[in-house]
Order: sequence, then C-alpha cells, then structure tokens
Amino acid sequence: MTGSGTPPTGRAAPSPAPGVHLFVGEEDLLVEEGVRALVDAALPPDERALNLDVLEAAETPLPDLLARLDTLPFFGALRVVVVRDLDAMPLDAQRTLADYLERGTPPVLAIFTARALDRGGRLFRALQAVGRIHACDPLTWRELPAWLRSEAARLGKRLTPGAVEALAAGAGAGLRALRLELEKLAAYVDARAQITEEDVRAVGALESDPRLFALADAIGERHVGRATQLLQSILAREHPLPVLGMIARQFRLLVRAREAGRSQAAVARAAGVTPYVAGKLLRQVTRYRAEDFPAIFALLEEADRAIKSTGQPELALETLVVQLCAGPGRRGDTGAG
Repeated sequence: MTGSGTPPTGRAAPSPAPGVHLFVGEEDLLVEEGVRALVDAALPPDERALNLDVLEAAETPLPDLLARLDTLPFFGALRVVVVRDLDAMPLDAQRTLADYLERGTPPVLAIFTARALDRGGRLFRALQAVGRIHACDPLTWRELPAWLRSEAARLGKRLTPGAVEALAAGAGAGLRALRLELEKLAAYVDARAQITEEDVRAVGALESDPRLFALADAIGERHVGRATQLLQSILAREHPLPVLGMIARQFRLLVRAREAGRSQAAVARAAGVTPYVAGKLLRQVTRYRAEDFPAIFALLEEADRAIKSTGQPELALETLVVQLCAGPGRRGDTGAG
C-alpha cells in the first residue's frame, strides 16, 4: 500500500494514463484534492463532457458501472471514471467488482473513493493489486503545522508560531473547517502579510473551552490531580482529538521556550505568545529536562494513533495525561494531592 508515500496535502502525482486509484480515509478534503489532481492531469476541460464520468457507487447499477469502466475514450486519448463512496456499495456488488478487477486493469483511468473500506477484504486487495492506494487519514499533530503554513502561503500570508499553534489546537474540526478559518483570517488581516495568534482569537477561529488552556497549564505544571479533574470535565463535551491538539501545542511551546533562553521577551517572540503566557512557559519549562522531550513527543504520537484507532479514545487520552504529569524528569511539587 502506498498511503505512507502520499503527500500530507493528499495531492496524488499526476497520472494521465489508464490505471486504478483508491482514495480512502476520513479526511474528505484530502480525498477531494487527490481526485481533482488526477482529473486535472488526465483531461483538459474541453474533453470532460465526453470522457469524464462521475458515479455514486450506491446509486449506479453495477452493470452500468462496469460498462463505463470498459468504455474507450471518445475523440481523446483517455477516459476517466470516478466512482464515489465505494464503501456504500452493496457487498454482493463489491464482490462482483473485485472479480472484474482481478481480471486486469480497465482501459480507463478509474478513480475510486471511500471513507472506510475493509483492508482485509477482497475488494481492497483487488484494488491494491492493480492500482495505487492513497491514504487520506486525518493529519497527525506533527503534520498539521506544515499544512497550515502551506495553506496560509497559498493565500499570500504567513502564520506566526503562536497562530499555527492556536489553529492546530482546533484540528478536530477537520482540514476543510481549518481552511475556511484561514480564509476568514486572510480577509480579516487584509493587506497585512502576517497572521498572529491575536488575529486567530479576534476572528474566533479557535473557540476553545477555556478549560483546555487550564488543562494545558496543569500538565505544564505537572499537577496530575488538577489535570485529570479538568480532563474528565472537558471530555464530557469535547472529542479527545482537539484536546490532544492543545496538549501537543503546549509542549511545542515549551520546547520553543527552552530554546529561547531565560528572557521573557525572547520567549514571547520565539513562541509567538503574549509576555504573560511567556512568563508561564518559563516557569513550566523548569520542570522538564531537555532529554525529556523526545519521550514526551513519542507519547503524544502514540496517543494520537490510539485515539484514532481504538474504541477507547477517552482512556487513551487519560493515560497520556497521567504519563505526562508523572513521567521522567519530574521536578518539584506536582500538586498530585
């Protein structure tokens, strides 16, 4: 499977030739962009009326779908067939489509999409054997800042570190929502090239529960009792992913604070935060050694995977918070009692 090789933007390499592609995952913006990139590379606009079919898997009779896959191009070099929501296709139809694909590659550029498809199932294996799989999963907290900066650059803007962190904390909303927020921010700052954390908050792009910031501070201070109490309250109304985003943001800010030195002004500049927040970061960073951070970021990645892949995302987050508060390098009074 080639999911690990797909760029974080979800844009597939141009492939203007017959072949099979499956875009699969929950991040619909990445699916949409990947499909669009292939279609744009394969067909000029004036050929699409005759040589592009876009079908819904659940609504298209299977004989019609297979006939489209077998139809050669009209007055052009290539024909493209897009089949959406393959996982909504009835199981018996999926088996028949697998039979068809197992006989060889169709004479068209066939592009399938699915939110989720059984990776051990026969259809997935048939698609994998004859074509390319593009994983379009939600970006990890490590990948998201680069995506945000790239999207801002597309709009002719730069994000300060604080703005990146504030926006990344809202990752649970999905990339499409984040793109809309960036577009609102670009309009808000108008001719100004830079978007700051203050702009993010002024526009309301991050309307987080204030308890999220309190939780991040409690973890930064290693107050395990207060952190777990806040977490239980937050999870009564928030999904674990944006909570994880806020926690990851806190530790990225702590790394910047450590690198900036002991000056509050220097920390404020390096982290893109207010002097008040910089002062809190300077106090919190003394509770961590430089060698603690690789293990901390490994824990964050492990929690990110567990939240997305297990049936107990709340438990995964609770475990992370306890580990972060009581992990290696613990110094001073944690307030655990």
